[in-house]
Amino acid sequence: MEISFFKNGKWIKKVVPTEILYNRPTELSQFGLKITSTNSKYFKEYITNFELENEIPIINTVDHLGWRDNYKEFIPYSKTLQLDYPEILEGYSESGTLEDWCNSISKYRGNHIFRFILSSAFTAPLIPLLNERPFMVYNFAPSRSGKTALLNVAISAFGNPKKLITTFNSTAVGLERLLQINDNLPVAVDEKQIADTQRSIEKMVFMVSNQEGRVRGNKYGGLAPQTKFSNVVLSTGEEP
Repeated sequence: MEISFFKNGKWIKKVVPTEILYNRPTELSQFGLKITSTNSKYFKEYITNFELENEIPIINTVDHLGWRDNYKEFIPYSKTLQLDYPEILEGYSESGTLEDWCNSISKYRGNHIFRFILSSAFTAPLIPLLNERPFMVYNFAPSRSGKTALLNVAISAFGNPKKLITTFNSTAVGLERLLQINDNLPVAVDEKQIADTQRSIEKMVFMVSNQEGRVRGNKYGGLAPQTKFSNVVLSTGEEP
C-alpha cells in the first residue's frame, strides 16, 4: 500500500507491504514517520479503520519492467500496470515531443557509430518478439570524444538519461538487479575503467548473454527465485 505523510514542508510517499502497516508499523520510522512501540497500536487501529471506511483504489503492479500479458502491455508505458518501485519510474519520465526528438538527432545519424548505438538501444524491446539473444555493445575511445554524450542520446528515447545511466562502479548483485528490473529495455553502463577487476566485467558479459542471474539459497534452506532478464547493454570506456 502507498502511504503519504507531510514532513519538513513536503509530502513523502512510500510503497510498503501491508504486513508492515498492520503488524510492524514501527519499521516505518526508517522513512521519518514517528511511530514507536508505544504508539504503534493506535496507528494500526487508525489504518484498519481507514481502510474499512474508505474504498482504496487498487493498482495492479509488477516487480520489473518489460513485456507483459503475452506482449500486449509494455511496462513502464502501460496504462493498466505499474512498477512496484516509484524511484525507478522517476527515470522513465516524459518530456518534449517525438517530433522535436527526431529533429534534434537527425543531423547526427550520418555518423555510423552514433547510428549503430542508437539502433542498438531500440532493439531491446524487439529481442523477445524476434526470439533472439540479447547482446552488449562496448564503445571505447579517448576521453572527451563524446562517448557519454552518445549514451545519453540513445537512452533519452526511453527516459531521463541522468537517472537511467549507471557506471561500472557497481556490485555484481546491483548490476544483476538492474538488469532484472529493466527487463526488455536498454541498460547503459558508463566508464569501464572504474570497474574493480577485469573478472567482474567478464562475469557481467556472461550474465547478460546467459539471461539469468546466480543461483542463491534463501534463509529457510531452499532456493531463492532465480532472476531472468533480456537486455541490450550499452557500455563505454577509454580502453579496449
